[in-house]
Amino acid sequence: IRAFNDAQTLLREERERQIAEARRQADEARATAEAAALERAGEHQLAAAVVAEQLAAPPPMVILPNDVKAAGQTFRRRWTFEVVNEAEVPRDFLMLDTTKLQRYAVAMKDSGKVPGVRFFFVDDPIR
Repeated sequence: IRAFNDAQTLLREERERQIAEARRQADEARATAEAAALERAGEHQLAAAVVAEQLAAPPPMVILPNDVKAAGQTFRRRWTFEVVNEAEVPRDFLMLDTTKLQRYAVAMKDSGKVPGVRFFFVDDPIR
């Protein structure tokens, strides 16, 4: 059953890619026609802006419903992630390596220098 569901998911994802590509081509054709009309009207900067906007536009997202389900079988959908380009991950999702910073602080003491980090000591009472 899992193999059947996986095959159906692959088919749905391929349809989603085809629809997204068709939408992208239609958007590109519309932007090209608009830019050509602006060029004919002498609006060269506006035409360039239309082309630049089309190039910068994110690809259209298409999500089709999962129509096919095997009778008598249920699945729990578990969302997860995969980092495909670490350099593009927003800073909000990054986490400091506090263990590494602590080791550096102990080793370097008052000469430690890391941008955005202040190293200092705290006197803890001995019990």
